[in-house]
Amino acid sequence: MRRFSKKAVLIGITAIIAFILIVAVGMNIKFELRLAESPEAAKVSTAQSDGKEARLPESATFKPVAETEIIQLSVDQATGHFIAKDKRNGHEYTSFPDPEQWKKAGIKGLWKQHTASPIMFQTLNFNDSKAQPKESDLLKDDGAVKDFEEIENGYRLTYDLPNAGLEIPIQVTIKDDYIETTVLREGIKESINGLIWIRLFPFFEAVESAGQDGYMFVPDGGGALITFKEQASSTIQTSIYQASVYGHDKAFRLNESNLETRSRIVMPVYGMKSGSTGFIAVLQEGEEYADIVAAPAGVYTSFNWVTSQMNYRSMFYQTTNRKQNQGYTAYNEKELFGSDRITRYYLLPEDEANYSGMAGRYRDYLMEDKGMQRMESAPFIPLYLTFLGGDQEKGILTDRYIKATTTNQAEKMLRQLSDQGVKRMEVTYVGWQKNGVSAYGKGLPVDNRIGGNRGMERFVELAHELGASVYLDTEYGLNNTGAGGFKRNFDGIVNLAGRKLSQLFGKSEEAPLVSNRFVEAQMRGKWDDYEALDIDGISVNTIGRDLFSDYNTKHKATRSEAKILQQSILKEAKDQLEHVQGNGSGFYSLPYLNRIQDLDDDYSHDLLTDTPIPFAQMALHGLISYSSGYANNREEHERDMLRDIEYGSYPAFIFTGVPASAMTDAYAFRYFSTQFSEWESEVVKEYQIFNELFSAVQDQFIVSHRSITNRVKETVYENGTRILVNYGEEVYYDGEISVPELGYTLVKGEEAS
Repeated sequence: MRRFSKKAVLIGITAIIAFILIVAVGMNIKFELRLAESPEAAKVSTAQSDGKEARLPESATFKPVAETEIIQLSVDQATGHFIAKDKRNGHEYTSFPDPEQWKKAGIKGLWKQHTASPIMFQTLNFNDSKAQPKESDLLKDDGAVKDFEEIENGYRLTYDLPNAGLEIPIQVTIKDDYIETTVLREGIKESINGLIWIRLFPFFEAVESAGQDGYMFVPDGGGALITFKEQASSTIQTSIYQASVYGHDKAFRLNESNLETRSRIVMPVYGMKSGSTGFIAVLQEGEEYADIVAAPAGVYTSFNWVTSQMNYRSMFYQTTNRKQNQGYTAYNEKELFGSDRITRYYLLPEDEANYSGMAGRYRDYLMEDKGMQRMESAPFIPLYLTFLGGDQEKGILTDRYIKATTTNQAEKMLRQLSDQGVKRMEVTYVGWQKNGVSAYGKGLPVDNRIGGNRGMERFVELAHELGASVYLDTEYGLNNTGAGGFKRNFDGIVNLAGRKLSQLFGKSEEAPLVSNRFVEAQMRGKWDDYEALDIDGISVNTIGRDLFSDYNTKHKATRSEAKILQQSILKEAKDQLEHVQGNGSGFYSLPYLNRIQDLDDDYSHDLLTDTPIPFAQMALHGLISYSSGYANNREEHERDMLRDIEYGSYPAFIFTGVPASAMTDAYAFRYFSTQFSEWESEVVKEYQIFNELFSAVQDQFIVSHRSITNRVKETVYENGTRILVNYGEEVYYDGEISVPELGYTLVKGEEAS
């Protein structure tokens, strides 16, 4: 046996340890770059950092500046931190973490400064081509407060950040039951670096998990909770929740593969419950440039915290060689996004300090600030029907048209359903335009192959005789037909790199995105034609759902301007036709819609969010009607139907007069079972079930939702009606109430009896 000297063994062991450390560090850096907030934060989070010593302000330094019947606001003038005392219960909401927990937390380096600072920010030196974005805060930057002044209902100040070369003015005010924080856009000054983003009071009400019964609410899909845990899983210790409000701005997507992996955010809200206290934050202005950010305890710090990140610049890919896809990443150096950034923190009373209370307060906000009103009740709930007229598929020499549902066939379907007891129907006709649903940008006339304008007029007349409403589906935000004089080179959305943008549809097809200003002009001349058919309204898709900046020199619009343009389009449609339906719409569209199709009822199923909740549905029920996906396209029919019952969603189906197999190769068709004859009896059965459950609560708010067990959920309406849903495979018993396996139970309230 060969023997090695001690020296050789020592050298070998040292080499192995060095190799392990190099691999570990390398893997860690790679992981951090992908999941952490920034490479800068990953590098210095555990190191000692420059700047002022991290400390929280002492309670004695706070001075009262404003008061309402509910809130007393005090400020520390040296930092701008505030304490808002809820006079109903005495709880003090702070713009910083719990002081006692913070002292014991043992946080070091940059994150200790972050948690103590009233403002975090990221900058980039545009004069240095090799510079990387730097993350900092008031303390690390040796910053200070200047120009402090008391104003009506609060205070105003400027954060002077000399190392970054920034001045950022903010103000804090109170009214009724909320605190309103504002970053004043016009006062932002840059001298050395360019501002990338700001997080103002990011650790508002941040708490550790120990001894706390609580969770963070994020608007992931229909809504999700990040439950407080003693320690984050080792798989997410460098991961945070971060997603863009209203989805990514496609004008700044780095490449086509950089897709949103999380469920879209359609609501500009977030919140937190901790013990008997809680708040719901609403992004009042500038939300189209915001991300929602949340981190559970154990990720960077021992605190649970949730905030909004206000973006002022964004990265894009500047192409230098399109054939070889060569280029480099850059920022919109010469502009700062948006206007003022306003966030409201609504303080919840103790008995409403939960996600049901958050949804209820957000619903009140939609009524108070956005003008939404309670729906009118009706004897029967609506059955939502979509009829697909036609589409195209690829042919040998030219595209081939597939006739899916004629207006005569649609008439027969309505008659059959009416004869079988379906008392109220709302119909959306899609693919009625020439060449069908994938012929984007096309308007009237109706394709003659499914009946033409005359056939549609007869269909609408019959529908009205049967008490049904008819909407024509439109898609003017995409245009692959040249309709309306659209020319992609002149009228399409362009990103900052000068590239014309498209959107995927169907299996692998693309359609150009249309500048919102062009859409506004194009739709303005359509209303008389639609009114002539006596339809009840139109259905919209990308308009009201997708917000993109547009650098087309002819139709240029910021993301904020795009939101305003879309709201203007929807308002005009409502004024002219009375009714507008949205499809997966962002909540900026709500005041102009009477229904949302395909309202998300799921969440991202990632390692951070752990509990789905019907937050969007709770906020909207009683204000606007909604449905989830089509019932004849459910993945798990029984369970998905139960979720519709739990979430208060009305039944929706899509039908064709031909078998779905005839549409297999159609460009924009993605359904498996749509032939009406295969579903007729099921439609009637499901409608009767939902009508029994929901007819008495159409105009009622959802006041409570909870998980009784992991498998049993309860939804409570304001008239006392309770609906219990059991996803388990055993009967659930609660006193005299039983809920069958994979079933539901209706308990009528006294007011609904």
